[in-house]
This record gives sequence, structure tokens and C-alpha cells, in this order.
Amino acid sequence: AIFCRPPTLARRGPFDALLVEPPRRGLDDRTRRLLPTFDHVLYVSCNPRALQTDRAALDPTHRIAAFAALDAFPSTPHLECLVHFQRRSTTAPLPSPPRRRPPPPPSASPIRPVPDPCLASPAASRRPESPRRRPR
Repeated sequence: AIFCRPPTLARRGPFDALLVEPPRRGLDDRTRRLLPTFDHVLYVSCNPRALQTDRAALDPTHRIAAFAALDAFPSTPHLECLVHFQRRSTTAPLPSPPRRRPPPPPSASPIRPVPDPCLASPAASRRPESPRRRPR
């Protein structure tokens, strides 16, 4: 939740993002009314049902840009949900992560295959004789 006095809630200043991590019961009404004034809302929830209720307040103005579920407490029924809400009207789609370049076709590969010496003919596998040293 937001830790500030009520008069400062009306002024958001130069910020366009808000990070909220409400208690299990979800956001209070005052904070829920404040959410649509931000371009980005980063929401960390430990209760998916409370997240569903708070999401309804953002549905008219925001879309879910990213979502992740995190099992922070294994062997328990608790699940952390991380959601990035982004304003619908003023935002372009989020850039997608860079894609890996596909491997080049085998013919265009700069790496040349090395012949397997085990498969070569016996004559080809002989070492050339080294020049003999002269006695001193």
C-alpha cells in the first residue's frame, strides 16, 4: 500500500509508476481510486482473489502488460502474483524481448567440418616421414 498522508495522494508529482504490495485483504478504497491516475502500476499480491477485486478498478483504464506467478513459499498454498498494469490510451505495446538469430544454413557456415581420421583410408592416415637428423 501507499505510505503517505491523504493530502499528498491527490498530487502524484513527476511519477508515472506506482508500486503497491497490499495486505492479504487487498487495497483500501482510497488507494484503489488512486491507481488509474498512474501510467504504470506494479502490483505484488499474496492473495489472487484480492488481486482480482483490485484489477476490476483498473480494467477501464489499464491493461495487463506482464504477469508472473511466483511460488515463494514451496510446500504451502501461498502464491505471489506480480502484475504490471499499463495505461491503455497513451501507451504503445511493450517491446518484445530480442529474438535469437536463427542459425545459418549449413552451407553458409564459416566452420568447415574436420574429416574423421578413423574413417579415412589407411594410406591417407599415415604420417609423412620426418626428415632424419644428421649426425654431428
